[in-house]
Amino acid sequence: MRCISNGLPFFAVAVAAVAGAQASSFSGLVKRQVAEVQTTIGCNATGPLGGKWAVDVSPCIAGKTYTCEVTDSTGCGTYDSSNVEQLVATSLVTGPCQPLGGAASVSTTNFTCPQEAFAACTVTLNEDNGVSFGLKITAASES
Repeated sequence: MRCISNGLPFFAVAVAAVAGAQASSFSGLVKRQVAEVQTTIGCNATGPLGGKWAVDVSPCIAGKTYTCEVTDSTGCGTYDSSNVEQLVATSLVTGPCQPLGGAASVSTTNFTCPQEAFAACTVTLNEDNGVSFGLKITAASES
């Protein structure tokens, strides 16, 4: 993903969550199959999700601390962090150029909501192990 320095969001459309990502080579380019998930599983997590990566986009209150969490298939338990390659929270304006929080091999990360009041939480798994999971962004005091 490339950085956009003119202040435009790197997502043109806010997607609640992306699931079922399958990368396949097409003329040297990577083609991803995505599906928008508008359902929630327990504890207000978006899901069920599957595949190797997912994105959750959420409005937030600028300056407030939030938690991005990868959940188990119930939405209430924490996902096995040993299968998480990375979990990153980013601004929708600065995108991946300036992560708000995140790390490798974690199931939760805290971040402060940016001035534009929208954040994205992106998880990349080590492998698609066929286990469904959820993803949610909550105020830190609610998690």
